[in-house]
Amino acid sequence: MADFIQVKTLRKFIEQYDSQYSDKVIAKFIESCLTLDASIFEPYIQEDDVFEDLSKYEFLAQLQNAFAIERRLSQNHFRVELSKDVCRACFIGHEVHVFTTYNWNHEKVGLISYVIQEVDGKLLDISRCYYHKDLPPGIDAKIWDSKIGVGYTK
Repeated sequence: MADFIQVKTLRKFIEQYDSQYSDKVIAKFIESCLTLDASIFEPYIQEDDVFEDLSKYEFLAQLQNAFAIERRLSQNHFRVELSKDVCRACFIGHEVHVFTTYNWNHEKVGLISYVIQEVDGKLLDISRCYYHKDLPPGIDAKIWDSKIGVGYTK
């Protein structure tokens, strides 16, 4: 399984969390996305944690910025639903958590998607996913379909 450890991720990060704590961090991340509030997630990550090649505060700022856009689009009257999909590009075959935001009139106003990577039940990384519905530009669907599952770790 060591092959899945990315260079950017501190080994200490993988070693310091047990599966139970990883589950709690993931649950708080999901809760954060469902409420569009990064402050829920912040206390559960350490100062030297790295997500998506970003330091803790860079990642939180990016997360809060994405949430601010969703809030603005919904005019602060929102409901967020979680669904699952599959990554079709960077993490082919990995499960994607899709957070869809609806406004007060039940109209879809936006969505944010993340791949939450785990190795042996321990959180490895949280990365934004942009290609869970559509293939990246210039990719042939027949070629992609033949590669489904490559890199799948869950």
